[in-house]
Formats: sequence, structure tokens, C-alpha cells
Amino acid sequence: MAAAMGFFLIVLSAAVSIANAKSLPNYISICHRSNKEELIKCGLKNTVDVQPHIANGVPEINVPPMDPLTIPEIKLQQGTQAVNYKCTLSNVKVRGLSQYKFVDIDSEMEGKYYIRGKVSLPQIYLDADYEIDGKVLLVPIKGEGLYKGNYTNTIADINIDAELVDKKGKKYLNAKSVTAKLEVGNSAGSFENLFSGDSTLTQATNSFLNENSKDLQKEILPAVEEVVAQLIKQIINQVFDTLPYEELFPK
Repeated sequence: MAAAMGFFLIVLSAAVSIANAKSLPNYISICHRSNKEELIKCGLKNTVDVQPHIANGVPEINVPPMDPLTIPEIKLQQGTQAVNYKCTLSNVKVRGLSQYKFVDIDSEMEGKYYIRGKVSLPQIYLDADYEIDGKVLLVPIKGEGLYKGNYTNTIADINIDAELVDKKGKKYLNAKSVTAKLEVGNSAGSFENLFSGDSTLTQATNSFLNENSKDLQKEILPAVEEVVAQLIKQIINQVFDTLPYEELFPK
């Protein structure tokens, strides 16, 4: 989830351009919407040029520090036969997002309005306070404490479709549909203090989940992708509301 959020912020920094160049850092180019090929080329250049600065954030375009990326809270819940649980992650810290590499990017802001991109993240580290209760892969899991995760070769694929809406006599962009797809190469995680600190059950549960990580990903990723898409839609519409379309994407 954090990987997708981080990816979204990188795409946004690459694709969105403010009309007043003085408000942008000198390493970010303004990308004009009239020529799709040039818009994409400019966006890709920005993803490279912004990379050395992304860890500390780019406040001029509202990109927060991303290495580590801090997320106050994530709530997950599923109710299928294989996975039936409620989980809250708080004080989430994600490391490794600044080492991204774009596999593909596509955008159009003239007649059609969308941002699409695929990015590779070689190594992601996550730690958070957790609280979980339920069953995962039919195995009971319950506890609260510290969670640490390590994810390799993650691919995040985000699609944002937008439309123009009238506000205060001007045209603004509005994200009407957002989808997120995640692929994770290998993953390993550790829940501390499961089952009221029972070390034997904690070790056995962590071993089982790591040994069956591929099956776990298959069951849990749809819920993660749905939450990511909702968060991205909320955030990008806040960005779109700040300036009219003509100023966000000058011709």
C-alpha cells in the first residue's frame, strides 16, 4: 500500500506543472499539455530529476518526505473464507521509496484526462504498530505490538481517469476513477507479541505466514489495492481543487 502511495506522489510531481515557474524548484520542468509525446517525455525527465530530492520531500509541489514515508494509520478488513480479519497499522514508516525506477508512464490532459504509470521498487522496508484479530489463510491471528516487513521487486501500477468540472466560473480537474494494482516479488514479515506474548505461537504464526507469502499476497492484495485507490482519489482531488485546469496544465 505504501509503495503505491509513494508512487502516486512521484507521478504527481512529474505530471502536474504550475503556471508560475518561480514556485517550482529549478530541477522540475513545466510540462505543457498540448503535445502528448512531449508531455510524457517531460514527465519522465522530471521523475529522474526529482529523484535525488524525493527523500526529503518537495514542499513546493506538496510532496512530503518519502524516505522514510510516514503514514499515520492504515485500516484493513476482509471477510472471505481464507482471510477474515480486522487490522490497524499506525505510526507506519516506509523506507526505500526513493530508489524507484519507472517502467512506463502515460498521460494526456487535452480532450482526455488521465495519468497512468508503472514503477519498480527494488526494496521496501516497513515498520508499524499493529493491532489484528481474525484468521489469515484459515489460521487464527490476534495481537498488538510491532510489525516489520521487507518487500522486494514491487511493481505498482496506478490509473487515474479525470474529467473537467465547472467551479466558480472556471474549469477544474476531478478524478472520477482510480485503480491500483500491486505485484510483490518476495515478502517477509514479523509480528511481535502475538497471542498476548506467547513466543511459541508468535514464532509459529510468523513462520507459517512467511512460508505461504505468495498465497497470502493473493488473498490480501485486493483489499490493499482498494484502500490505496480510495486514498489516491481523495488526495489527487485535493490537489486538483487548488488551481484551475489551465494553471495546473498550461497549453
